[in-house]
Amino acid sequence: MNINFAFIRHGYGCHNYLNNFSKEIREQYADKVDPVLTSLGKKASKFNGSIVADTLKSLVFFTKDSRYTINSMNVIGCSPLIRCMETAYYMTRDWINPPKKIYIFPFLREIDEGSDDKYSQISRHHIDTLSSYAMTTLHEQKEYLQSQGILDFFDFSFIELYFKERKEPGDIPTFIKWFSKSFLPLVEVRPNLNVFITTHSGVLHDFIKTERFYNNSGLVVNATFSRGDPSINKVVSLNNYLPSTFFIDYTNPKYKICSDNHCGFNFC
Repeated sequence: MNINFAFIRHGYGCHNYLNNFSKEIREQYADKVDPVLTSLGKKASKFNGSIVADTLKSLVFFTKDSRYTINSMNVIGCSPLIRCMETAYYMTRDWINPPKKIYIFPFLREIDEGSDDKYSQISRHHIDTLSSYAMTTLHEQKEYLQSQGILDFFDFSFIELYFKERKEPGDIPTFIKWFSKSFLPLVEVRPNLNVFITTHSGVLHDFIKTERFYNNSGLVVNATFSRGDPSINKVVSLNNYLPSTFFIDYTNPKYKICSDNHCGFNFC
């Protein structure tokens, strides 16, 4: 089976918005774990979802016997942090006949971006304790999605089954191997499969260290699956294909406006 994975960074989150303000204000809200998307992040993800879909359709891939494009997605998945769950939802719901379920997968959570060893004890401590890295409980995540009216779109079964792996630092090659052994046997056999995944900038940059990834940008990994381990054939950064207008400067003062206080900051 030939598979294309589109790995996309989550949208503009409350923790990203907070970076526009002083250290004193940031420290005041340091306990806000598992930050969600801002209202702007939701709107931008919805708008950018169509741009990314069109960009993916413009890419051409070759197998041994054929030439093809990514015209639709067969599977949608996301990191086990809320901002990625929301991004997966808002980016894909306006597509024509998107897959009904969004699967929450392990091995996709954010890594300690300031560390040279994401698996070190101190890095693991950071992703479990620092607010923008840490996760709330599954129950709390479900409660939040329910409050937004979107819980029914999500399938938690894989991170409930692979609960330990849910907490592991994100790693694209590890995820692809896990996908081949734990998810792929459940999928109808077909020559080509297209998988849309929302994850984090640290995970993407860790995979392509020469690139930086911004809200809703990402990369495509083409891989071949057989009886053995998957073989990665090609990696394409979407940064080279997305229109220049796609990359909004969220540090612009106009984005400091927080009209609906969605993030719960009392200075809004």
